[in-house]
Amino acid sequence: MDKVWLRALEPDDYKYTHQWRTDDATWSAVAGTKRFVSLDTERRWLVSALESHEKGGVLRFVVCVGDNDKPVGLVSATSVDHINNSCELGSLLSPEYRKKGIIQRAWVKVYDYLFSQLGMNRVECFILADNLASRRSHEKFGLVEEGVHRHAIYKDGAYKDLVVYSMLKSEFYPLHGDKLKSA
Repeated sequence: MDKVWLRALEPDDYKYTHQWRTDDATWSAVAGTKRFVSLDTERRWLVSALESHEKGGVLRFVVCVGDNDKPVGLVSATSVDHINNSCELGSLLSPEYRKKGIIQRAWVKVYDYLFSQLGMNRVECFILADNLASRRSHEKFGLVEEGVHRHAIYKDGAYKDLVVYSMLKSEFYPLHGDKLKSA
């Protein structure tokens, strides 16, 4: 099993994020609205994302597998709140790397960083109610379903529900602390 590791977002990563952004299956599964963007627009977005990362309001972690630094996914911590020690987490994984346990192995590293280095106490995720694969993945990881934001997203011509999941620091380490030694 190849190792899963994280690295910082780099300026040339826009070539990969653009591929993910234009993949229909990826965008049908996430809450965001699909936008048609040029490579140059994606490059400018990435430069802006790097600036946000440097300010600490949004953190982006590039997921890599094996000895290759080619991005296979991206985990983003947004709405970082240093007063209430909480944030929102979102993930994207390249289609060919899905259903291999890679994102959960990356989450172990990201959650540990958020809890142990940034002092977060709570991480929440918002998942489309009809994205059953993502919901199962989050539940398998140990996130707790808290409720539903009804008709919160307008997507593909219809209003869709968002399911709210969260994990507390006190829940993470008993579930995943042993994985950090082998990570």
